[in-house]
Amino acid sequence: MATLTLNGRRVTADAEQTILDAARTAGIVDIPTLCWYPKLPTVGNCRICLVSVEGQAKLVPACATKVADGMVVQTESPAAVENRKGVLRLLLERYPGDHLRNGGRAAPRNEFERYVVRYGVAPTPLGARDLALRHGDERPGDPMIRHDMSTCILCTRCVRACEDIQVVGVLDVAQRGEHAEIIVGADGDPDKAGCTWCGECVRVCPTGAIFEVMPQERFGPERVRRPERTVRSVCPYCGVGCQVDLHVADDKIMRVTSPDIELDTPNQGSTCVKGRFGYDFPQHHDRLTKPLIRRGWLKQGGHWVWRGPTGAERRGGPWQTIEAEGQKAKPAGPPRAVGKAARDLPLLERLDLDLRDRVATPAAWYEPFREATWDEALELTAQELMRIKRERGGDALACFSSAKCTNEENYLMMRMFRAGLGTNNLGGGDAAGAEHLGGVGLDARGRTRCRRHLHRGREHHGVPPRLRGGDQARPRAERDAHRGRPA
Repeated sequence: MATLTLNGRRVTADAEQTILDAARTAGIVDIPTLCWYPKLPTVGNCRICLVSVEGQAKLVPACATKVADGMVVQTESPAAVENRKGVLRLLLERYPGDHLRNGGRAAPRNEFERYVVRYGVAPTPLGARDLALRHGDERPGDPMIRHDMSTCILCTRCVRACEDIQVVGVLDVAQRGEHAEIIVGADGDPDKAGCTWCGECVRVCPTGAIFEVMPQERFGPERVRRPERTVRSVCPYCGVGCQVDLHVADDKIMRVTSPDIELDTPNQGSTCVKGRFGYDFPQHHDRLTKPLIRRGWLKQGGHWVWRGPTGAERRGGPWQTIEAEGQKAKPAGPPRAVGKAARDLPLLERLDLDLRDRVATPAAWYEPFREATWDEALELTAQELMRIKRERGGDALACFSSAKCTNEENYLMMRMFRAGLGTNNLGGGDAAGAEHLGGVGLDARGRTRCRRHLHRGREHHGVPPRLRGGDQARPRAERDAHRGRPA
């Protein structure tokens, strides 16, 4: 352990920690950083975190200098502050910061602009600059992520996040000198480069040079930057339980961001493409907010009775049967549903496309149903499940749950069908769902199939020997003797 003095405060830190790590651990978070980011490899190329160390002739980078016993550090010394102003001035030479001269300082748009405002640096007017704004690969036509290289400061956070957090390596730095830019590998095509659209690069970018397309096209940049509220939630797609922040306006989800990478969350702030971009379904026009019951069901004397059509018509409606539907050619999907076809459409036409309208269930299909209360729906469901079990046995029932449910919800579903209804016919729709339901699913013929449990081959820690079963409960020497093996 090393004891050092930070801004007049004695701090104890591990000898392997850097000055920046020690300061952050001690609650001193005013050291600015641009290229540094938690859990990314340190490169020390932005030089904005330089601090003064007593006895050192030059400023040292806080992100790359290890602590030493007796070290005295000033994070806001006159030399350090002047250095940061110089770094920010240089970066502003190729940054579109005119709004910071015209009232925009009151509401900085990103992390970089907050440092500009904090240190009182004013950008040079565009007409008086020696270099033009940076330009480069913008990922044209990408439906989810775009680049605006005019706001890029080449901190390389995105490159390292893609390489070291997601381990994909889609992004890289190309060209040299004033022509340097962030590019997508494999001829600039994200598909060829193996991009998974996880949005990790969007999360770490300090200037917003990498941004989501859909929120800005639907709501506009200014509204996206200032949501009405931000709600911490859990991603609904799998059982990992990744936490996400929902940016909401007018009761609509504008975008999804990640919690801080240093918070103790299951995903440490990272998401997959579904978690970050798959948030349309809460506003889908087919989403049911109230249960529906067929109009033929009536409650008489505390019991639900079917008074509707019988035979094949019982489940009929204003839709075709499966046989009739199979005779029709499948229509082409809307452009967004078939991938990159939307890229060839004009921008205004793309903005007008509402996938929810084009794939919504026809209104006539809801006519055979009526809205019901949750009590009515649960009573009817419980009554019919118990009737089928009573008349045909538990194996006549099967349950399909969803990998979008939480582990707790799937566990309750599994317990209800196994313990309450006496059936092992459970499926999750995919491998993840099957694991959540205890590893039991249905095969192609409808028979139950069991997936090997994840604890196979592991020691039964904490399980009494009498419960481990058979021969395994005996000491090894006794087992060998019982089986006639030589000692």
